[in-house]
Amino acid sequence: MPKAQLKQNVSLKTGVRQKLHGTLTHAVQLLSLPQHELREEVLRVIAENPFVEEISSGEAPPLSTGEGKDFIARAHIGLQENLLLQLVDMGMPERIYDLARIIVSTIDNDGFTSFPHRTIIGDYNFTSRDLRACIEYLKQLEPCGVGAENVWQSLRWQAEVRYGKDELLFDLIDILSNAREGLARFSQTEKKSLCEILEIDLETLETKIRMLASLDPHPVNRTDGTAAEWALPEVFFEVKEKQVYVKVSDQYLPRFRVNHKLYEQLKGTKNSEWQTTYQTAKSLVETLQFRADTLAQVARIIAVRQYDFFTKGSTHIKTMSLSDLARETGRHVSTISRILNRKYFHCSWGIFPLRLFLMRRIKSSDGTERSAEDLKTAILTLLAQDKDRKQSDRVIAEILQSQGFEVKRRTVNKYRRLIHQESSRKRQK
Repeated sequence: MPKAQLKQNVSLKTGVRQKLHGTLTHAVQLLSLPQHELREEVLRVIAENPFVEEISSGEAPPLSTGEGKDFIARAHIGLQENLLLQLVDMGMPERIYDLARIIVSTIDNDGFTSFPHRTIIGDYNFTSRDLRACIEYLKQLEPCGVGAENVWQSLRWQAEVRYGKDELLFDLIDILSNAREGLARFSQTEKKSLCEILEIDLETLETKIRMLASLDPHPVNRTDGTAAEWALPEVFFEVKEKQVYVKVSDQYLPRFRVNHKLYEQLKGTKNSEWQTTYQTAKSLVETLQFRADTLAQVARIIAVRQYDFFTKGSTHIKTMSLSDLARETGRHVSTISRILNRKYFHCSWGIFPLRLFLMRRIKSSDGTERSAEDLKTAILTLLAQDKDRKQSDRVIAEILQSQGFEVKRRTVNKYRRLIHQESSRKRQK
C-alpha cells in the first residue's frame, strides 16, 4: 500500500468519535448509583417528567414485612470504618495517607473534623503542602464533603467536585461563610448587597444560589435528622440448611408507571419535545429493570462461587475479576463495574461492598494464583516474627518473593494498610 494512502487511512480512523445519546448517557449513570441516590433521581424524574407518575407499591418488599427497615437501620457500617476503607483504595503516598487517617479519626457525627486542619498538622508535624495534597484525596471520599472543618468548607469541596472551577460560586461561598451561619432563605436586602459585592446582576446571583442550594450542608446527618445511607445493602445472602439464598432489595425505590394514555393524546401535536420526554420515561423503566436483573445475576454467581465464604468465613474468600462476572453474565465489563459500584451486601458476617470479591489475584512463582487473603496472612506472619520492627515494605516484599509471591513494595504497602498495620518507621517508635 502506498505511504500516502496509508497515512490517509490512519487519519480517517483517528477521526472517529463516539457520542452517547442523552437518554443513553442518563441510563449509564443510573447503573452506578446506590439505591438511596437512585431513589432521589427517580423522584426527580417523577417530578419533572409528565409521562412518569408515582403509584403505591401494593407489594411487600423482598425482606419480610415489618422488620426490613429496622434491620437495615441496625446494619449500617461505621462512618470512620467506611472512610478508612476508601482511603486504602486510593493508593496515596504513605505520609499523605497517615495525615488522611488522622483527619478521618477526628471526624464527629456530623462528618466534620473536631479540630481545624491547621491544628492537626501542627500537632503531628505535617506541612501545609502535605495538607493541600491530603485535601485533594479527602474530596474524593463518599459522601462528598465529609472531613471538612465546617459546613462552608464542605460546600466548597462539593461545589468543586460537582461544578468544577466556578470562581464566582466559590466567592459567594467565601462571603457567606463570614456573614451567615446557615443556608436559610435570603432576603432581598442580602441579595442586593451580594450583587454589589460580586458585581453581578440579580439573575446571575439567583443561578449561583440555586447551585449552592443543590449541595448538601450535612453530608452525613441531613437536616431532617436522618442519617445519610452510604452503606445501604441491596443484596442479602442468607445460609439455610447448607444453601446460600439470595435476595435483591428495591424496597426504597418509589413505584411508578409510564402514562401511555397521555402520550397517545399528544401524539398528533407538532412539538417534538414530547417524543423525547416520553422516550426518557420508557428508558427509565428499561434501565431500572436491566439494573435489577444484572444485579440479581451477579449476586447468584457470587453465591455459588463464594459458597465457602458465606458458610465458613472470610478466610475462605475466592478471588474474582470483572472479566469473570462479565463472561458469566454475558454483560460488558464496564457494565458489571458500574453495577458493583458503591453497592453493598449483607450476610451473617456483616455488611461489605460487593467489590470485596474483586480481590486481586496474586501470582506465584510456580505459575499458580493465590488469593489476597493468603497475602494478608503472610504479611501478618512476617510482622509478628519481626521482633525488632525493622522490616520495611521493601524487605517484606523480598521475603514474600522468596516464598513464591510475585509482589512488589507498593503491593505490600497497600495490603499492610488493609490489615491496619503501621509502617516500619512507626512500629519502631
